[in-house]
Amino acid sequence: MSADKMQELRNQLDEINLEILELLNKRADLVQQIGELKNQRD
Repeated sequence: MSADKMQELRNQLDEINLEILELLNKRADLVQQIGELKNQRD
């Protein structure tokens, strides 16, 4: 495998990792909002 191809694949992984982190942060925010709503009900 050429060095260029390897770098391209690593760049793709980096992009996917950033997308995953963004989604996890959004999920954590939603979980926090749900928790706050549940605490208001109790």
